[in-house]
Amino acid sequence: MKKFKNNELVIITKGKYKGITGKVVDNEGPITLVMLSTTKEVINAHENHMRKINLAIRKKDYKEYEALIKALDVDIEIIYLKD
Repeated sequence: MKKFKNNELVIITKGKYKGITGKVVDNEGPITLVMLSTTKEVINAHENHMRKINLAIRKKDYKEYEALIKALDVDIEIIYLKD
């Protein structure tokens, strides 16, 4: 079973594109294709080199939820939206 579904938001965690967010566009074959948010380029990405984005929030709003996130002690990937 594939780790990521089509249209899920991910962040690249290793390699040339480390730190860039993207969207899974094709996970049907033996490789996962991801469209990068910065250049719209579609790349081959190994499933172990990316993580699902669980929370996208404005940095100024993060303070409201910071204590809750820490109290839950969950491993989530947070990206900050531009204000």
